[in-house]
Amino acid sequence: MIGDSLGGLRLPAIAAPAATYGVGQGDPCFLFGYEVPFSAQKMQERYRTPKEYVSAVNKSANELVQQKWLRPAAVNVLVTEAKTAAF
Repeated sequence: MIGDSLGGLRLPAIAAPAATYGVGQGDPCFLFGYEVPFSAQKMQERYRTPKEYVSAVNKSANELVQQKWLRPAAVNVLVTEAKTAAF
């Protein structure tokens, strides 16, 4: 566990995370939350290689396409973004 919420629709950013997301208690930005990107070391511990991370994002996105929560064109956008993750 990395502290992200459980349940609900698991978008690729949560199903195959590259960061921890949350909201601050009493923070004026509580509506927007925050993102703390994983270090390169944490990414390597979690996914071993960039290819493994991209594969996890691709799998998550395609599952959402099959469930009709995501449009097929979004898969390419998410995978392209995943290829830029810090390793």
